[in-house]
Amino acid sequence: MDYDYRITELEQTQERAELSEAIHQIWLHAVDGKWKHWDLEAVGGALLTAGTSYEDAQDVLDIVAAERRLEALKPYIHQAYALAAVALGAKVNGRLERALELALSGAVTLLGADLARVRSAKGNGDYYTVNGKCTCPDASGRAPMVNSHPACKHQLAVWLLRRAETLMLDALVWEA
Repeated sequence: MDYDYRITELEQTQERAELSEAIHQIWLHAVDGKWKHWDLEAVGGALLTAGTSYEDAQDVLDIVAAERRLEALKPYIHQAYALAAVALGAKVNGRLERALELALSGAVTLLGADLARVRSAKGNGDYYTVNGKCTCPDASGRAPMVNSHPACKHQLAVWLLRRAETLMLDALVWEA
């Protein structure tokens, strides 16, 4: 029985070490200095002390990190929107405004350099895949062409988020 208990203790210690390392990595990869007031290590420690599993604690930390990241990006999303509004004008028939709403609401998840997932604005739990093209009905027919590609609100939302990331990183480089 003591042997089994020690194995469980070792497993818990290992999970705590893995979570601590994950928290440390999140902390290191925080793109802006504004995250410093969110003590992610304390959040993770409190979750584990309360008996939360490693996976559940990591999920909570991922949500906190995503929310903090989106808050930090919002001014840059607005900046990207202003640039796009000048460049596109009325060409996209209100899609840019709807794209802004999607980007600001956290509906866009960037999955890689050329891949993103955008939650449907209808609130029905549907997602559209954007990888240069979008899987929504608008992109396959009605959307206006911009740079030889249909420009639906999902594609524009992805562009806004990617451009906002670039603007934020540029600003951080100049601040450093």
